[in-house]
Amino acid sequence: MAGIACLIGEAMLSFSNAEFLLDNLFRKIGLTKKKFDYMAISSTGQKIKEYKAKLIESELDVAPRIAYLIEEVDSFRELRNVLAHSIILSNSSGEQEFMTHKFYKTKEGISRYTAVFTASHLSIQIQEFREVCQSLNEILKELD
Repeated sequence: MAGIACLIGEAMLSFSNAEFLLDNLFRKIGLTKKKFDYMAISSTGQKIKEYKAKLIESELDVAPRIAYLIEEVDSFRELRNVLAHSIILSNSSGEQEFMTHKFYKTKEGISRYTAVFTASHLSIQIQEFREVCQSLNEILKELD
């Protein structure tokens, strides 16, 4: 389980890195006025939606590129949330296969969402997300 714990940690850190890059990017293009204005909003899904709308309204030349990357961040946010808020169990056969169990309270009672994933697939998803972060960083450098 130590290997998967490291991958989950990498997923969390990668998402934090993306939020930091977006915060800097939004300040640089004028969508926020102070450092951490974006990061300080705790409802991540909502702020992604709001800032994407502000970005599109801005009509900046770089807006479509950033909007695409925001979609990628939002997609990874969903994975990050599952990893952060689920019970993760390993396959008893010793393979690198894992299952997430996430519970929701509904009007009808407790609902459970489960999904199976492998360590290698998660590793690929993290690497792809690092490329998103690299693209955000490149846009920041271009704006200097």
